[in-house]
Amino acid sequence: GSPPKIPGGASLDFDVELIGFGDKEKSKWEMSPEEKTAKAEAIKAEGTEKFKAGLDFAAAAALYVKAADWLEEASALRESCFNNAALCYLKAKQFVDAIKFASKAIEDEPKNSKAFYRRATAYMEIAEFKKAKSDLDSAQ
Repeated sequence: GSPPKIPGGASLDFDVELIGFGDKEKSKWEMSPEEKTAKAEAIKAEGTEKFKAGLDFAAAAALYVKAADWLEEASALRESCFNNAALCYLKAKQFVDAIKFASKAIEDEPKNSKAFYRRATAYMEIAEFKKAKSDLDSAQ
């Protein structure tokens, strides 16, 4: 068959049925610090699942970074998110990003041995051996 012929200038009436309606998620600025922490923990858990699946380390890293972005101040959770992102970027062979996020973990916790080790590993991969040695000395 052919489609119906509707004359030009004709008025059309439609009936629309709303199937569902959900609550709108709060924006970041509307949330309390506790709600932001809970949101960050949920996103971090998603990143951990992706990491454990081992299929897409860059996507897992992006989730860890997104989780950290929900936290405005340095905390153990934010440090952990940055550190996990650095590990994911190492596994994805994105060494510059690994350095960036290991550095952010170190900013949050200057005695973070894991972050120093991860950053040193990334430095070695890009042939920055003096920086790698310095980080390994700091990791002890």
